[in-house]
Amino acid sequence: MRKPKSENSLQSIILSFFTGIIFFLILSVQFSCSFKEPVAPKWDVNLPVPLMNRTITMQELVDKNDFLVSNPDGLVSIDFEENLDRYEVGDQLKIEGVNESFTAKLGKIEIPSPGTKTATFNLSDIYPPSQMLNGQMVPVPAFSFENLTANLEGFQDFESILIESGFIRITLTNRLPIPLMSGTSLQVKNRNTGEPVFFVEFSRQIEPGEKVTKNVSLANVRIPSNLSFVITGGSPGSGAEQVEIDADNDGIDLEAYISPLTATEATAVIEEQQFSGKDSLSLGDSIVVTQAKISTGNFALEFENHVPLNLQIDLQLNDFYDLNDQPVRIYIPIQAGGTVSRNIDISGFEFRPVLNNGSSVVHFSYDVIAAGSNGNFVTVTSEDNFSLRINLSEIHFSELHGILNGVQVKLDSTEISLDMPEDLDSLHFDAARLELLVNNGIGFPLFPDIKIVGRNNSDGEVVELKIDQKIEAANDHPVQSVITLDENNSNLLDFLNISPDRLTLAGSVKLGDGIKVASITTSDFLETSVHITAPLRLSFPSQSIKTDVDTIQIDEDARKELRENLLSGKLVAELDNHLPFGVDLTLQFSAKDTGVFNNPELTIGPLSLQPAPVSSATGRVEAEEPSRILIELNQEEIAIFANKEVYMGIVAYIPGSNGQKYSVYNSDYLRVKAYCEFKYHVDPEKMSQ
Repeated sequence: MRKPKSENSLQSIILSFFTGIIFFLILSVQFSCSFKEPVAPKWDVNLPVPLMNRTITMQELVDKNDFLVSNPDGLVSIDFEENLDRYEVGDQLKIEGVNESFTAKLGKIEIPSPGTKTATFNLSDIYPPSQMLNGQMVPVPAFSFENLTANLEGFQDFESILIESGFIRITLTNRLPIPLMSGTSLQVKNRNTGEPVFFVEFSRQIEPGEKVTKNVSLANVRIPSNLSFVITGGSPGSGAEQVEIDADNDGIDLEAYISPLTATEATAVIEEQQFSGKDSLSLGDSIVVTQAKISTGNFALEFENHVPLNLQIDLQLNDFYDLNDQPVRIYIPIQAGGTVSRNIDISGFEFRPVLNNGSSVVHFSYDVIAAGSNGNFVTVTSEDNFSLRINLSEIHFSELHGILNGVQVKLDSTEISLDMPEDLDSLHFDAARLELLVNNGIGFPLFPDIKIVGRNNSDGEVVELKIDQKIEAANDHPVQSVITLDENNSNLLDFLNISPDRLTLAGSVKLGDGIKVASITTSDFLETSVHITAPLRLSFPSQSIKTDVDTIQIDEDARKELRENLLSGKLVAELDNHLPFGVDLTLQFSAKDTGVFNNPELTIGPLSLQPAPVSSATGRVEAEEPSRILIELNQEEIAIFANKEVYMGIVAYIPGSNGQKYSVYNSDYLRVKAYCEFKYHVDPEKMSQ
């Protein structure tokens, strides 16, 4: 069963291993010293001073350290798990602001029918000899006429119109007693300049009393208000038939009716105009919204009227729905040549767009009424317009349903300092495993791009660890994904082996794959923990360390015997090593606590613990390695124990592994029994005295 998470950092893991595994012997010696105060014997006897009698197993060390575990085979491993800060979507659910300009043109100018204009050409104008024959019955010979002109009364409501669509209907009534020959033509001219406006030809003979009508398109024709008719033609006459001549009343009537027009330009009295349109602006394809609730957002609108008429604009933001679930609508009056600004706070509104080619688009439409000119002439063109600048602020959503296509969320850079011991050059692992356990409560797949940079400030070494595996999306409930790095698919070993003392975590996460449709809210979360395991198969540098100073107290009777009756002394150590590495121990004694390591009065050792034999196939200790040590002490060396308090410390030297890897199992142990034995002579008479 995995132990509860350690509250220590990676530094604590390495440091705890350093002090707890490689040097556990030294610490065990230090913490296992429980010195009983010896008493003076009442007869001839050896005086023992115990130093240690203990069997220490690796399993005990595993049980005492939260970061150590043993697997089913008994291999001891570092096992570290750290929960990272919970990440909530929060205000990262957003669309960047948009600033765009649009132009809405007036377009077709609607002109009502200017009405009908008429002209009459009398027989006396057409056939001057008729004045001499007025009232007579006579045959009329064939004749022709050319460029007979009649000026029309001017139109009152316009000066000039460039017509886009419309027509003029010409009606010719023959009130002559004789027919008009085919090919008779009518030319309409600008009365002021004489320039032709359009031309009409009648292709057949027009009989007496007959009325002929012909429609002529005025598309792309500019019509002035003052027109003249110019008629050219002739008559085959009456032949031998006699007809009555009425020179003043007989003639040709012309009627010109102009239909309602649409114009691209007009100088005229303009009646109320109406036009409408629609447009859109793209929000990009990173977030494709089908429905969303807006937490904050604002439209800043600026209108400029470039039409010489007052405008009333009805603007609809078709995809945004207010708190009454109505599309957002705003009415904006603008004077001719004027500018108007409006702000629309859309916080709390809903966004329900109609998708356009797989991207989020803001649609808007407008209906515009251009007021009439109140009987005044104005010049307008179809290119006249109003401009609209839309500044849509950054929109933050509280809820969103749609598609996310790699929405990038930047992670705050985090830096952790690791307080590595100065005398630790490195620990070298040959196997390790890092598991990033991600509990994803977000309904979209995630694609991390995270870098963990390890830096050893003492030697400048830097190793970068990259995490970029896909994280599965949540369904109805959070889904756990496991990203695994080991020595085969990453540089995890390089990362651990530099013994980093500073870590920097930075990067980003992309949300969504551009395909999955799901929902997301600001409270959706991501919970992450890091789990690192590394079997204790490692190499390490040579080290010398010192334990804390311990105190041995000896009573007055024993000290007296040591001073007066001492015969001999010795140190006995029985060591059984079931560990794959050895240790050299030196015991140092002083009557002052400050002198134990600086100026010891007695130094015993080194006592060598040889490494136990290891199987070349499994890397496991095969048997214990016993050591039996006996060191004779002279009276000068023993004299230190005649003090009331004796201070003892241990200096341990751990030879470096020279790149060799050691494996440590929970069945490994170290058995240590060490004591001093002092022999002195007891004088019974002195005892009685």
